Amino acid sequence: MFGQRVRVGAAALVILGASLGGCKAKQLVTQSAELTKVRTAANEAYAAGDYERALSGYATYVEERPQSAWARHWLGRTFLRLDEPAQAREQLEVAHDLEPENMEYAESLAESLVALGRPTDLFEFLERLAMTDRTSAGQLRVAKYAERMGFMDEALVAYRKAVAIDGTESAEPHRALADFYRRIGDRSGEVNQLRQVLWFDGQDRAAVERLEELGEIVGPSFAVYPNADG
Repeated sequence: MFGQRVRVGAAALVILGASLGGCKAKQLVTQSAELTKVRTAANEAYAAGDYERALSGYATYVEERPQSAWARHWLGRTFLRLDEPAQAREQLEVAHDLEPENMEYAESLAESLVALGRPTDLFEFLERLAMTDRTSAGQLRVAKYAERMGFMDEALVAYRKAVAIDGTESAEPHRALADFYRRIGDRSGEVNQLRQVLWFDGQDRAAVERLEELGEIVGPSFAVYPNADG
């Protein structure tokens, strides 16, 4: 009789455990559905420029999912929109640490450092990033933010490094350097880079039109072989 009661009790515990497990699973599903709604609403608010409401939504998501790099990133982006760069940096550093290979998160962190006016921190971060991203894109990223901070010599060095990495394989570093020369008013530098752009595609419309604006006559022999030194 005692053995039968034990078996009945054990069976009851199994049923109770299964029931509790089922309830917990339902709670998790419900919670996940609610967070999806929060995420959607926050995204819609951000897209509409309602940053206060977006902030509330992303903060709620981060509270529930603190290891979500996505949520940390968009919370940081929202802080940037609200002119709160210090709080943005805090969130964006977490997002970057969680997913260091995500260059969108890295660029957002760089933007927060620009907004804070922290050139030393920015360049240290970008140089570390360039060490892991040994591509022309990595150097172009350094160049872009150096230029935004007003460090034109450093920007020029980075643009030339990008050309040195990919300049014989791609027109894009030359195009980026040409655009930089245009912004600083260096006509000869711009023309030289655009001629190298044409080596990859002699009919490159943007390059041809810009050269004609500069008074150049673009003929069949106008293109020159790419110079990896910029």
